[in-house]
Amino acid sequence: MISRIMRYKAPILYLVVIISATCLTLLCANSSFVHLAYSYDQVQISKPYSYVDSDGNAHVVGLIKNQGYVPLKIIVALKTLNTSGDSEVLHNTTLGSIVYPFTESPFKFDMGQNYSAINLPFIEKVSEVQSPFYEVLLQNYTTMNATGGKILVGTVKNIGNVILHNVSVYASVHQEDGTQIDSVKTITIPILRPGDIENYVAKPNTAVQPKATYFSCAGFDINAPINTLVLGNDQFLPYSLESAAKISDFKYNKDDDSLTFLADHYNPAGGIVELRIPQVSDIHTLTILLDHKIDTDAKIAKNGKTVAIDIFIPPESHNVKIKGVLSTIS
Repeated sequence: MISRIMRYKAPILYLVVIISATCLTLLCANSSFVHLAYSYDQVQISKPYSYVDSDGNAHVVGLIKNQGYVPLKIIVALKTLNTSGDSEVLHNTTLGSIVYPFTESPFKFDMGQNYSAINLPFIEKVSEVQSPFYEVLLQNYTTMNATGGKILVGTVKNIGNVILHNVSVYASVHQEDGTQIDSVKTITIPILRPGDIENYVAKPNTAVQPKATYFSCAGFDINAPINTLVLGNDQFLPYSLESAAKISDFKYNKDDDSLTFLADHYNPAGGIVELRIPQVSDIHTLTILLDHKIDTDAKIAKNGKTVAIDIFIPPESHNVKIKGVLSTIS
């Protein structure tokens, strides 16, 4: 049993944190990637693998790699012929709805018996998102459970301070020579409260399962928004956070009424973290500390309902502390 910390980042709307998935490699797949002549040239797509299952349904699978510094939403397209003989382009998202910098996410087209592929999958659309990558799930897994039918089995534990909804785990399936032969996703775990642990199983299609040797790119996807940080004693803090940064150890400290976290911006030159919390009064006062020193460059704006905070994060990881979150005391 191998243990890994898995992280996610979430694009935020006003007081809403939408958390999605990311992907960490378990074993390094030997897939051959094709560089794209695309407007966002850090995106790569692997050579696809196709198969027809025992019911006659066609499938095409592959991997997307983000080699840039910005989280991306990616639409994959596949040109096909339908049963009428007409050309039709199918569209799909990656199994991880956001592909974070320097990670991969699998994709899969389940075409049934109505379509046949006539070209290679290609990237149709790339959208940049300011989506933090939160460290909230601890995953324990085996890379292959051969005795149990060559399936990926494991557990996920919520090690954060937020309640997670609709969590699923995805992975790429590989044969012995490293070729990706399937993309799999587990059934949804409806809810994971802080401290909860749940089991999961990911099973390849029976048409390729006998050839499966290992899994890689195991990640998780969370398909429901969360907008609150659990404070304890049935108290919650609504907030929003936008940034292309890794966020870890995100928590509230009652002793000094502060919100703290570690931030590591993907941009090697550093970048902005934008945080919004409720404004508790007209004289709501906050103190921003960066690496335990008052950050005089941080920008704070109030509109009567919300306090908006912009903090520049220099290169590498830095400690952020916002004091006076629930009161006028800073």
